[in-house]
Amino acid sequence: MKFLALIATLSLFGSAFALFDSPSQHLIIDAGHGGMDPGGSQDGIREADINLIWAIELKQLAEERGMLVTILREDDSFMDLKMRKAGVEDALEDETVFISIHQNTSQNIDVQGAFVYVSESSTEASVKLAEVIEAHLDSITDTRTQEQDLFLLRDTDVTGVVVSPGFMSNATDFANMNSKEFRSRFNHQLLNAIQK
Repeated sequence: MKFLALIATLSLFGSAFALFDSPSQHLIIDAGHGGMDPGGSQDGIREADINLIWAIELKQLAEERGMLVTILREDDSFMDLKMRKAGVEDALEDETVFISIHQNTSQNIDVQGAFVYVSESSTEASVKLAEVIEAHLDSITDTRTQEQDLFLLRDTDVTGVVVSPGFMSNATDFANMNSKEFRSRFNHQLLNAIQK
């Protein structure tokens, strides 16, 4: 069923489907947690540090593609949610996409895969973005879109989603998080979903 849904999505958006046609979008990247807020942890590795590495590599790749990029934190600093949301809204321009990077964890170590999150109040463009991202990421890891009441996505006109590449509690996902090659493949597909 997942495969059939992916084929249907590919057919819907076309072989080169992406949210925008122009290569000059503005991408705002949020590396979740940081500073006194480490997020989850596994084997002594903090979620905040994984998120930061992921976000910096995504920024570099996006800039190589000619995108304008704003990253909300580039070091192990603390930003509360209101500061992050204000940073997004201050940087808002036409054709802006907001991506917040987080990792999941579960008491069930067998749970794995990527999630793309939207909120009940997400814009139509945000929901479409989530669908396109899911279709792209599904080529490298099982990916699901889920609605959650997340502060960063609540009551905003910004086209944006929260992306969780995997579960720190799952051995396969955790190994992928710590693989530069996997992060690169993931980020390429993420950007393919945003721009042609």
